[in-house]
Amino acid sequence: TQNSISGRSCADGGDAVNYNVSSFAADGTYADLTIAPSTPSCLTANDEILLINLEGSWTSTNPNLGNWETLRISSVVGTRVYFKTAKTKYYGSGATDDSGLGTTNGTQRVMLQRVPNYTNITVTSTGSFVPAAFNGAKGGVMFFRATGAVSVAGTIHASGLGYIGGERRLGDGDGTGANGGEAFCGVGGA
Repeated sequence: TQNSISGRSCADGGDAVNYNVSSFAADGTYADLTIAPSTPSCLTANDEILLINLEGSWTSTNPNLGNWETLRISSVVGTRVYFKTAKTKYYGSGATDDSGLGTTNGTQRVMLQRVPNYTNITVTSTGSFVPAAFNGAKGGVMFFRATGAVSVAGTIHASGLGYIGGERRLGDGDGTGANGGEAFCGVGGA
């Protein structure tokens, strides 16, 4: 794999390292993360990032679940990530705000993830290219760019790495039926 982040390592995760967002600037020019990147190379100026609202409380007045966009980083200072251009979407619990962000049930789980920008990608027949698993607050998203060839003899997948599946019920023994799994609106899909 050839990429634009070659030679960099990040103790917080791989090429697509991700963090939880705790708040945004009112003008959309920066995001505050719940933790600071552990090394300067985890997020740096000019990195492309994905902002995405993964999960939260759904109501008819909150169309922000699933919102996403990509931006470029201007700078990183502690837990604050500055963008080269302001974000254009809302991620909060209200239709036109960024309120209620967090990492627990009842909050909007918003993730900032570095978007690896590769030149060429080769996944060998014994290889597997997968994202970090969703942990209830972040992860489970596969997003990358390649300007050259993407050659896949193995697998690129996120199978079993996203939302939690429903548990099978053992009712009358016929093996049918299950409890609701996790969805963008939380566990149980309701």
